[in-house]
Amino acid sequence: MEVGRLREEGDHNVGGIPGLYLQIISGSRAWILRFKIGTRRRRMGLGGFPAVPLSQARERAREAHKLIDSGEAPSRRATR
Repeated sequence: MEVGRLREEGDHNVGGIPGLYLQIISGSRAWILRFKIGTRRRRMGLGGFPAVPLSQARERAREAHKLIDSGEAPSRRATR
């Protein structure tokens, strides 16, 4: 599936990394990472598409998962 062709609103799991989604709202597209710490579900923005390509969104998601696995809550600054 080519990410640039997605037009339907909502969250699209296209990243190949657990929790990585392309969110489309009113034509605006952005990468988000959904994750869970303890019992709380969280969402973190990883940047807008196409300024942040899929490869870079995957790398940012991997970095965030490393923090989550070590018990830390990731922040946007930690993944940049």
